[in-house]
Amino acid sequence: VRTILGTAPAAGIEFSEAVPTNARWELLHVNVGLTTSATVANRQPAFATNQSGNTTQLCAAAIAQSASDFNNWLWAPNLPAAAVAGQEIIQQAMVQRTLLRGGDNFQAVTTNLQAGDQWTAPRFTVREWLEVA
Repeated sequence: VRTILGTAPAAGIEFSEAVPTNARWELLHVNVGLTTSATVANRQPAFATNQSGNTTQLCAAAIAQSASDFNNWLWAPNLPAAAVAGQEIIQQAMVQRTLLRGGDNFQAVTTNLQAGDQWTAPRFTVREWLEVA
């Protein structure tokens, strides 16, 4: 089991993390912050996985984030959709046993993401297996 700090994307770009070559991951949770600009629009982040170029999971958020706001978004299996008052946490469920192979990735897909919005580097935990090349 590994906890990984991913890469922060540029402003206005979704976060995305790829599984390294010769590895397999079972994704256990993803935690990432979103700071929204003052541009008036509700952002609706969703969590997606892509395998062999195909979207295999798209977990839409039941809760939106408003302009000029910061929230930590947490995706994990079996989580009820909820916003934790006073802690700036929005949690959403993802598919159980999310298994990804080398070259597969996971990412945010955010409706109304604005050019000035900024995702932090995602923190995520995986169960990893290494494969013999």
